[in-house]
Formats: sequence, C-alpha cells, structure tokens
Amino acid sequence: ERLNIDCPGPSPEAVFFDPSDKTLFISFSDQSIGRYSAVDGTLIGMLEKKVEVLTDLLFSQERNIYITKGLTEAYIWNSDTHKPIGHIPILRTADLKSGYLFTAYFEKLYALPLYDTQMLLDEAERQLQGRTLTLEEKKRLFIVE
Repeated sequence: ERLNIDCPGPSPEAVFFDPSDKTLFISFSDQSIGRYSAVDGTLIGMLEKKVEVLTDLLFSQERNIYITKGLTEAYIWNSDTHKPIGHIPILRTADLKSGYLFTAYFEKLYALPLYDTQMLLDEAERQLQGRTLTLEEKKRLFIVE
C-alpha cells in the first residue's frame, strides 16, 4: 500500500524507520528532523534540536535511546521524551550492543563507553567500595547521613 507524506517546505534528504516499523524519521534539508506515523503519514512531532542531515539512525531499545548521526556530529536522544541527552563530535560508528561509541580526533580513534544513569551509579559504587569519604567529599556528593 502506498503512503503519502505531506512535506511542505524543506525537502526530505533521508528517511529511517524505527525498530518497530511504526515511525518514520525524516531528515530535511534545513537540518530539522520529523517523526511521522508509518501507518498514515501524519506528523507525530519534530525533534527540538536542529542537526545536520542524517547519514544514519541507530536504536538501542535496551538502553531506551537512539542516536542521530551526521557527517561531523551525532546526538543521543531519549526514546521516551525525544529530547537530546548527549552530543558526540565526529562519531565514526557505534556498537550499541557492546555499549561503545567510536570517535576520532586527529590520528586517534577512541572507544567510549556509553553509560546510562544506572550504569554510572553502579560504576561510582564500584569505585567507592571500601573507601571512606571525608565530610567534605560527602557534602560535595550530596550524601546525607
């Protein structure tokens, strides 16, 4: 069945489906991104941040995020709120199953772990295990006894 999507204004440059095939993400020439129903073509919403025209769109349902990737930058978005939660200049690729982002700076390639809030708390707990904090450190970390 044919789907018509009305796109007045800037021209569509790239189209991506979400993993459920229910939503289309359309990247426009003015650097805006619209979310459309793949069933009837109606506009669901626009992402609030203008980003360059997309070259890839990566989804991680386990982490409840997606990544919009352009030629020179990428943004990490919360899947529920569709608000940006991170920015990565020069993202080369991402392996969301292993949780690593690969970015380059001059002649170096960096593998960066992609942490969610719970992972950050677990890592902080691991690093603090067996360590006694001073009163000043407790104040700085908002720890109340």
